[in-house]
Amino acid sequence: MGNRSYKLLRIYFIVFFLIMFFSAININAQTAVKPAGNGTFTPYKIATLDNLYWVTQNPAEWWKDFEQTADIDASSSNTWDSGKGFTPIGNSSYRFTGSYDGKGFTITGLYISRSSTPFVGMFGTAEAGATIKNLGLVNINFTGFQSVGGIVGYNNTATISSCYSTGSVSSGSGLTGGIVGWNKTGGTITNCYSYALISSSGGTVGGIAGENDGSISYCYSTGTVSGSRNIGGLVGYNSSSISNCFWDTQISGVNSGVGVGTNSGVTGETTADMKKFTTFETASWDFDGETTNGTNNYWDIDTLNQTFKNGYPFLAWENGTTTALPVVLTSLKASKNNNSVIINWATATEVNNYGFEIERTTPL
Repeated sequence: MGNRSYKLLRIYFIVFFLIMFFSAININAQTAVKPAGNGTFTPYKIATLDNLYWVTQNPAEWWKDFEQTADIDASSSNTWDSGKGFTPIGNSSYRFTGSYDGKGFTITGLYISRSSTPFVGMFGTAEAGATIKNLGLVNINFTGFQSVGGIVGYNNTATISSCYSTGSVSSGSGLTGGIVGWNKTGGTITNCYSYALISSSGGTVGGIAGENDGSISYCYSTGTVSGSRNIGGLVGYNSSSISNCFWDTQISGVNSGVGVGTNSGVTGETTADMKKFTTFETASWDFDGETTNGTNNYWDIDTLNQTFKNGYPFLAWENGTTTALPVVLTSLKASKNNNSVIINWATATEVNNYGFEIERTTPL
């Protein structure tokens, strides 16, 4: 009787263990929920992590249009696929060729751990005129073998604009960047920034892109950059066009904007100067509140309090209210008219300005 009770107890324990095991699997399992829309006449509406997971599981839809409609917490993605995490959208067999508009929303805590896999990023590969814009990836943790980027691993003839990444991006072999791992010929990166920590056991590592054979403009990076060779504050290896870009020389720990190749179009600045409006305004950056450099208002900056984004420039869609810019005087002329003085002046930026006061001293 005692032996039979022992056997029953063992059976009950095994059954209990199996129930708990499969319950844990169900808790960590991700459910693919098809988003609203059809991707053609109406973009797919990505509102939840389940919607985003659905995208990763349906490569036949990667040529279509997607819009994000809410901020998404992706921190649970570190339990997916036996700890490998998120599956990049786009790979060597099926490229992302559609459009993804983040609509000014963010994805936080996205996790990828695929050390033997090339083309790693939220988008593994993007080409054939694909567009990715208005998206923020916050506190990412991406690891891949080669061509690893915060937004796109391998960008071939796609355009990435008004996007940013924070967190960490690393590779075992190389071609690693905060926005794109390898920006191929025809690939465009514009009005983007990265705070991510970029590292590789191999080489060709940069704050924005590991290698650039395409075009990078109006971008900046701040964050440590490390690797075995070809290390740049902005780009590890450059064979093409860089214009109006910056990197933080103090935080990056790198004294060259480009590790190897053409080094024009990128300027290194101290942390203090990276937080000055004039640093970027004189390089033709289009800020909210100024019209000299255009009226698209891609950028904003908190020069007064230096609290939002630590005082660095940020994308205008990140902050719904205009951040006051300093008044920049572009011209001042004074002329005498009988017993009066006529003063004319012009300003480059003047946001929420209460007015001007003109004072004079009494002649001695």
